Amino acid sequence: MTATVQILDLFDQVCFSAFRARQLAYSRLTHANFGGIVRYGPLKGFKLDDNPSWAPEGLATKLFGLYEQEILKLVTELRGRHRILINLGAGDGYYGVGLVSAGFFEQSVCFELSENGQKATLRTAEKNGVVEKIKTRGAAEADFSKVFGELGIKAADCMIICDIEGAEFSIFSAECLAKLQGAHIIIELHGYLSPNGNALEERLVLDSKQFFQTSIVKTSARDLSSIPELEMVNDADRWLICSEGRPKLMSWLILSPK
Repeated sequence: MTATVQILDLFDQVCFSAFRARQLAYSRLTHANFGGIVRYGPLKGFKLDDNPSWAPEGLATKLFGLYEQEILKLVTELRGRHRILINLGAGDGYYGVGLVSAGFFEQSVCFELSENGQKATLRTAEKNGVVEKIKTRGAAEADFSKVFGELGIKAADCMIICDIEGAEFSIFSAECLAKLQGAHIIIELHGYLSPNGNALEERLVLDSKQFFQTSIVKTSARDLSSIPELEMVNDADRWLICSEGRPKLMSWLILSPK
């Protein structure tokens, strides 16, 4: 029985590596074919960095405008409500630079733990001609809202997008959330990374309800019928291009002003 389990584990590892390699190849090919420019979706025209510090195999899904469509849909619906984007866990600047470049926000503040990510964000800002509109910071802490005072703005001026791999539970305390009233906040939930993840998520939702209207959004369907470049691609590869490499169905906590 043990030998069978080991063989199955090895098979899973080999398949996963093969899938990632195939996805990386498509991402590189798509980046070359598109000149690194997003061709579909709200970020159409946004130029991506050709040397991402995070998930290079996911370039294709971004270039086709498929990445986190749930979040882009919400941001599009709220366009014009806020002037400033605060991006916690900015990665390579996909949102922090992309949404400014596309005209959704006047400027952004990008918090990113990785120095490589900070450098990639600045490269992307330069590539898109918006360097003066992008501010980069290190890791976000529970007092990140002090940036409001530094910039002379209010929470109501801002949308906050957070993707910090579980650190959201230590940052968004009731005290922190009270200071953010008036903002729209999108928090990617990573409770699955912790043994007591369900309790952490429940506490975050409970604390949030004191100050915000709350809802949960989950990863939804992708419609590829309107993308001509994918019409002649086989089913396996076409859906592989959609993959965001998630370990599970993702959820986002959406906080709206009361």
